[in-house]
Amino acid sequence: HIQNNNLLENLLDKVYDLEALIEKGKKIVLDSGTLVGETKDIFENILDESKKMTNLISKLLMLARMDKGSQKLNVENTDMSEIVEMAAEMKMEKAQEKNITIKSDIKENLYADVDKSMITRVLINLVDNAITYGKENGKIVIELFQNQDRIVCRVEDDGIGIAQEHMGKIWNRFYQVEPSRSGDNSGLGLSLVKWIIDAHKGTINVESELGKGTVFTFELPLKNENSNN
Repeated sequence: HIQNNNLLENLLDKVYDLEALIEKGKKIVLDSGTLVGETKDIFENILDESKKMTNLISKLLMLARMDKGSQKLNVENTDMSEIVEMAAEMKMEKAQEKNITIKSDIKENLYADVDKSMITRVLINLVDNAITYGKENGKIVIELFQNQDRIVCRVEDDGIGIAQEHMGKIWNRFYQVEPSRSGDNSGLGLSLVKWIIDAHKGTINVESELGKGTVFTFELPLKNENSNN
């Protein structure tokens, strides 16, 4: 396990270096005024593929750490409202490519003791899935609210939905409902989402209907800002 982790970490470093080189090369050619048309598209495609590779290796590394119990949470009292707003904003451009409207209904100043980067990963994954499997000219609704001593977050789309026979399997590692579709085809995203929510002593569930859309809902323990314990 340690050897595999080291291999993944080294590979991740190499891909980060490759990304930096591609970005640097792109900037040099851009500054020279010769990066146009097909050449520009080639640079963009190479950079896009390297980012996908980085994402995949990062997920594999996290899974390896999870399996041996070495993936730690860096927990701090965090404004969940801010994280949800940020995740929605980060995916706005991708949504616009399919003319999907993202509507946010976020209650302000809801705090929880969470690993900020991990929960951000959860939200980005759920919103990304909603866009990938959402329909053209559709909408996504992101809600954050308080229910007694819990924070509840819902991500709803009006896309293709998930068939009942797949519902119990979507959390399984490497499981893909539709491998041919674009997006994160590693089949790792939702298994990581489930692990992260479980690690925070939260819950997550999914409701879906074919042709009508999907709703992912997760809950986390509420923690008042600057409260003790």
